[in-house]
Amino acid sequence: RRKKSLLDNVAIVALHKLGDTVFTIPALQEYILNSSSHITVICFQHSEKIYRQILTDINYLILDKSDFHFDGRIASSKARTKLKSLQSDTIIDLKGSIVSASLIFNSRCHKIFGINEIYFKGIYDGYQPIRTTPHQIDIYFDAIKTIIPAVKNNFAGYPVEYTKDKTILIQPLAGWESKEWGLVKFIKLYHRLSSEHKCAFILQDDSITSDVTFQLMDENVKIIQSNSIEILFNEIVECSLFISNDSGPLQIAALLGKPTFSIYGPTNPTFHLPIGKFHQFSRKTLKCSPIIEKYCFADGGDSCPHNDCLELLTVDEVYNGITKFISELKDHFSQDKGK
Repeated sequence: RRKKSLLDNVAIVALHKLGDTVFTIPALQEYILNSSSHITVICFQHSEKIYRQILTDINYLILDKSDFHFDGRIASSKARTKLKSLQSDTIIDLKGSIVSASLIFNSRCHKIFGINEIYFKGIYDGYQPIRTTPHQIDIYFDAIKTIIPAVKNNFAGYPVEYTKDKTILIQPLAGWESKEWGLVKFIKLYHRLSSEHKCAFILQDDSITSDVTFQLMDENVKIIQSNSIEILFNEIVECSLFISNDSGPLQIAALLGKPTFSIYGPTNPTFHLPIGKFHQFSRKTLKCSPIIEKYCFADGGDSCPHNDCLELLTVDEVYNGITKFISELKDHFSQDKGK
């Protein structure tokens, strides 16, 4: 190991999907404020595009799926070579999984800090087990605290703007199917809302089949197709409200300063809801719903035989919740304009 200053050259491993990329930003901002390091964030390309919305003065090392084996779980020798090329004195692991452990375990850097499962504790000089209490943002602050113990999470949410005459964007998909309320219900919700507001579905090009696309067209549903994260950003910036399941695009909408309304089932909103009063949700709480835990006991819905937490949540309940939320947004932002 090279004996250099702890703060000389820092690599931060942040190999996350969309939603967790957004959740890491407050912790990264706090580290940058409290450090004079030369920082390189190691991430996927979609994460770089998200980070550059906020974090413009740091470097990025981009990895992709081909840099990992076994369904993306184990870093390849190519990925480890890319990491070593940074010649980092310090690594901070914000990912906390076998993915990051397999990347950093033989990096030969001076110090390694971060979070992970207990099995990988021996890799780290400063270690914190991954917490099981909310919020998801707190998990990444735990990683920063392993190197700067005094750091605090004072994040209160991103500034929000609301313009009532813009389009309400509806994103009906999620990271896995058991988190999805259902396309049919979203279509019914669309028709209820579109009688009073401009609405549109926003969908990634390859996320639905042509049959479903034609079905939406037959239902007179306006579809915005995004084949890049830049298009997603541009459409969100121009919307008034973003509606979705518990999903990555919902977190991006919060990052870009839009009010959000989300639908929760097998995941716990206490862990994942965007921070701030302009982010509301609807949920059908059952005996099996996660109250303290992050996910329900049925593998986050994957092994659930009924999925009643979403099946029993009606269009009326969600529509009424959104209508009330829109009314509150109008009242609040009209008062702001009057000041």
